[in-house]
Amino acid sequence: MRTTLDRFGRIVIPKKMRKDLGIEAGAEVIVEERGQVIYVKPVQEETPLVVKEGILVYRGHAEGDLARAVAAEREKRIGKLRRGLGQ
Repeated sequence: MRTTLDRFGRIVIPKKMRKDLGIEAGAEVIVEERGQVIYVKPVQEETPLVVKEGILVYRGHAEGDLARAVAAEREKRIGKLRRGLGQ
């Protein structure tokens, strides 16, 4: 993609790229120079949560038994639904 620097040396990161990377206004980025290439990399938080298509998504690494944790949460939610329906 080609873009132009403004008179202050700023560029705009395209909206789709910002959305895909979870970068929002005010987010911190790392800017690195390697030879004749400039890299812009988002600063990753300890627990990077982003909203994608209206759903909160965790983009980190899971530890422990993820399948068991998901099953337990699913059963808890099903129990709440059943109690709400009077079953």
